[in-house]
Amino acid sequence: MQLYAIFLSILIYTQAIFSLVELCDHHTYLELTTLYGTTCIQEPVLIALIRHPAFERLKHIRQYGVMHYARTEPEFTRYQHSLGVFFITRLYGASFEEQIDALLHDVSHTVFSHVGDSLFASDYRVGGKQAYQDKIHEWYLQQTGLLDLLKQYGYEHACDCTTKEKHRCFDQHLPDLCADRIEYNLTGGYIDGMLSKQQVTAIMQSLHFVDGQWFFSDIIHARMFAQVSLQLTETRWGSLWSASIDHTAACALKRAYELGIISIDEIHFSTDDTVWQKLLAVNDTHINHYLTCLKNPESFCLCQQSENSSYVHGKFSGTDPLVATDNGYKRLTELDAAYKQEFLRLKIAIAPGWYIKQLN
Repeated sequence: MQLYAIFLSILIYTQAIFSLVELCDHHTYLELTTLYGTTCIQEPVLIALIRHPAFERLKHIRQYGVMHYARTEPEFTRYQHSLGVFFITRLYGASFEEQIDALLHDVSHTVFSHVGDSLFASDYRVGGKQAYQDKIHEWYLQQTGLLDLLKQYGYEHACDCTTKEKHRCFDQHLPDLCADRIEYNLTGGYIDGMLSKQQVTAIMQSLHFVDGQWFFSDIIHARMFAQVSLQLTETRWGSLWSASIDHTAACALKRAYELGIISIDEIHFSTDDTVWQKLLAVNDTHINHYLTCLKNPESFCLCQQSENSSYVHGKFSGTDPLVATDNGYKRLTELDAAYKQEFLRLKIAIAPGWYIKQLN
């Protein structure tokens, strides 16, 4: 299947940008408004990247993947997230190359986002440093023509592995903060009703990035942010339910591929709704069963390891931010015993993973 044929079909069905992000195209410049403020984008390479079909595709890749089909979810896309991360790196003075990296970091997500980790056996959920989309990122840029575009403007190394290691504003390992982690927690907390717009603004005002390190200037907002990271971990990407439905969606995609219904190109380059509708239209007992289980949380049960069980694992994404004190930077867990207890409780609870089986 030709990649640009897929992209063309995406553009035909492109809808208005959702309220989390507003992007006004003034032909010679873009005006970007996010949850964190507004900026004017005049750099030709950024305008070309944002207008590219591969980036436009992210409007139809949801941040929480198949959760959208399992229950009613607020709309939050990889497109919104990517523009938000870009904005934060820009706001906090990251280099221009790092801003490009931040903008494009999620472009290689498969359909249903982290279902790709389950489908392609990534170790991301069990402590791996790279999710599947990170492993294929450079390949994806090449396949979609984004790398050629970057070369045209002299930024072909902006997203390669060697350069990424220097991008500490955009990305750092847990439990530290980074622009990526800040964005998805603040937006997640906002759309789930944990944070108001005023609280998001106050958290951002307390956040600082100096000499390669993110930190809070006060413990109140550090705690407010960190509690959101624990709550989102427990209710979303670290939960048994999330791990189970991702595994089930991966089983459905694998079965559809084996039957020749969905191609590898579609998994990598198509969109959530397009592939979901294909799965719904299939008259196959196994796929129908997987989709039924996905939409019904009571169709899973915990069990012991056996031939009929599947092992699933949540992703612990709790943060332990640094706080500026009179005695230098201190971890929140050093300053707040109650938060430390909750942080460790959740981390220990998620660590072993679960054996599950699907009920008939």
